[in-house]
Amino acid sequence: MGSKAQKACDQCRSRKIKCDSNNLQEGIPCTKCVIAELQCTYTYMRKKRKPNIAKTQSSQSFDPHSLIEEILSSAAYTLPSDTTIVHDIIVSLANYARSVDNELKRLRKAMMGDESSLTLGNPSSQLFGSSPSDTNMSGEDSSSDDDDVNEETFKKITLGHSNVRHFGKSSNMRFIHDIITNATKNNQPLDFTQHDLYLARFKRPEYWGLDMWKFQPEIAAPIYTFPEIDLLWDLLRIYFTEVAPYFPLLHRPTFEKAVINGRHLLDHSFGALLLAVCAVAARDSQDPRILKQDTKITAGWQWFSQIRLVRPNFVEPTSIHELQLYCVAYLYLRQTNMFDSAWSLVGLGLRLSLDRGIHRLKTNKSRDAESELWIRIFWILRNADVLQGLSLGRPAAIDSEHFDLDRPVECDDEYWEKTEHNEGFTQPPGKTSGLSFFTHYNKLVDIAASVQRSVYCVNEVPEYKDDSLTAVERNRKKAMQHDSALNHWLMSLPEHLRWDPNQPDKIRLNHSAILYTTFYWIQLQLHKNFLFRQASASDNQQGFPSFAICANAARSTVRISQVLHQRSKNRFEVLLNIAHCATFLNLILWRHRQGTGPTPYADIKVVRSDVTSIVEMLTNADPSAQTVGRVADKLKAFISAGGLLSNVSVESAPTSKRMRRDDMDDMDDSSVELNFESQLNIPEIEQRRLAGTQRVASYMTNSQIMIDPSEVSVLNTS
Repeated sequence: MGSKAQKACDQCRSRKIKCDSNNLQEGIPCTKCVIAELQCTYTYMRKKRKPNIAKTQSSQSFDPHSLIEEILSSAAYTLPSDTTIVHDIIVSLANYARSVDNELKRLRKAMMGDESSLTLGNPSSQLFGSSPSDTNMSGEDSSSDDDDVNEETFKKITLGHSNVRHFGKSSNMRFIHDIITNATKNNQPLDFTQHDLYLARFKRPEYWGLDMWKFQPEIAAPIYTFPEIDLLWDLLRIYFTEVAPYFPLLHRPTFEKAVINGRHLLDHSFGALLLAVCAVAARDSQDPRILKQDTKITAGWQWFSQIRLVRPNFVEPTSIHELQLYCVAYLYLRQTNMFDSAWSLVGLGLRLSLDRGIHRLKTNKSRDAESELWIRIFWILRNADVLQGLSLGRPAAIDSEHFDLDRPVECDDEYWEKTEHNEGFTQPPGKTSGLSFFTHYNKLVDIAASVQRSVYCVNEVPEYKDDSLTAVERNRKKAMQHDSALNHWLMSLPEHLRWDPNQPDKIRLNHSAILYTTFYWIQLQLHKNFLFRQASASDNQQGFPSFAICANAARSTVRISQVLHQRSKNRFEVLLNIAHCATFLNLILWRHRQGTGPTPYADIKVVRSDVTSIVEMLTNADPSAQTVGRVADKLKAFISAGGLLSNVSVESAPTSKRMRRDDMDDMDDSSVELNFESQLNIPEIEQRRLAGTQRVASYMTNSQIMIDPSEVSVLNTS
């Protein structure tokens, strides 16, 4: 036993763990044997070896790279005469070949969908930057008490793919970690360094060696058929010029570089994303090869139909391409008769993004391509969830209280990479970024989410649950607060995003049109809930401004749409917004027909003209938009069945004649910026000019003809 201090016990030696017998008195078993309840013995005797003279002589190390270069560069490489050196060369080359083979297996696995270890600049990290743990993907803001986590210890106590999956404060995993952390702070250290070793003793094969999901039938890897090369690049050009400015999901330089390198031929996830991009872009293409059948509705379907939107299982964590696919698929599906399925797909994408912890992603002021793409994905999914959920009357998948990731940086794609003139993610001074639109759009959706959560809730939210207030007073409070938020958003818009019907830049014109029509759509969603509350006189008093605000929102949306209809074409988002406006305008026509509403004869002519204009714009919209076509047909059927346009002598719809420049110059600036009144209707402009400041074309009986957004809060306080 005298040699005990110089060697490990038999049990620690066989388990290949560090033995602490050196720190104990002779005769006392080591700590590891005590914990494992094993007998601590020292029977192992080290064998004496003779010195290997040949090995000593050939102890030189061989660099595989230089050795291979030497062999290949020589016409006839001569092996050394010493067999020991030859043996070392063979072993060195064999080890190098094995490492290369392992690297190829890892890369092949990543290319087939698991992107946990592939990146642009470094093949040993992720595709779009550092690993999730490097970017704090599963950790969040390191400054909060929730995120002060030792990641190595945390990974030890979690299961499966915990290194890329998110566990929040309420999870049991995080609770166990807190126990360990607090015990360490109190000088009672808990040793989890050998966690895997202890777990091996208790693992039962039926629970750890049997993966049930592997029993499902093997699904063959998809074989994709991509567009011809010339058509493929034309569709990519269309996508990044006609779609990406309003849907900033992909980084163009990175995406196109991956296509050039043939990534879509090796990586099924990226291939599916490319097919979806081609399908969306096909709607703006005139190439006959985009059609599945001889109708524009089938544009892109031949590529989209190849995609498997839902994988067989969700054992593996989601990849960035999978979530990007869900976003692009939402773009395609929302214009088809599968509109409802797009909502489910968005919900799945949000769940998977929460699993990766994207909702807590913090860049700590250090941006990289990967983190920026993750951030964009989440905001796009969240926006789609709120807006489509609000239009369908369904709650959001996640409330604003449960995410705090960064906003997307306002930097155009070409300034992401670091150059000698740019530090990376730095927009040049004096050049406005196109992402400014996306920033303000996200803030507008924040207000829509609040409307969805408070106005259309099943149970009253705590901030409005005041027993001292009546239901009418609570509704008034909700309307006032959200009107104030909308007004603040409108006043905060930068100059380049404010509505200007003469804006020469088509993208900026569409940006402001989408923002303003969405603004008015949210006003409609907010106030339409109060239109039919007539249980008391106080309810009637409350309902009047809501009716006027909805009238202003509908009329203003129509005017913006008419400008787009004349200058280019209405974006799909704008078309959906004017479809909602048609419903409210039909309410006015219905009240007039039934004699139940304050609708003077002169005003009905304008209402009818607006409804006719909406029907015309929806009917003449992009023929590939199946959703819009269905809405137009339903709208015409509803109008015809109710006889809403009969027995009314009206002017023709104001969309067939382009407005003259000098007519626009006669309009006062305030009407252009906030009211958008009759920017195309020549008779109304002449009435405005003759009447001076008198407003015309009222939807209401009183003199408050059109209500500016800035007047809403005042009305609600009256």
